[in-house]
Amino acid sequence: MDDGGADGNGLRLYTNSFTIKDVELLKSALFENFNIKAQISHVNRKRNPDQYKLYIPVESMNRLRYLVKDYILPSMHYKLNY
Repeated sequence: MDDGGADGNGLRLYTNSFTIKDVELLKSALFENFNIKAQISHVNRKRNPDQYKLYIPVESMNRLRYLVKDYILPSMHYKLNY
């Protein structure tokens, strides 16, 4: 619950230690299994060219909140813009 958080009306997941192949697999799994869209971007292209993060846009946030609501600690609700 700690490696990411609200980013505008979406959610940023920091997947820095994963390879691009792993991040692409996670992106595909989120969509295929849960109908959650995600976008991949660099953490910092110049300083860390091999580190990536996932962004879940606003159109997938209600679905994500619905799926995880029973598992999120109250102190972490702010990360999902509850």
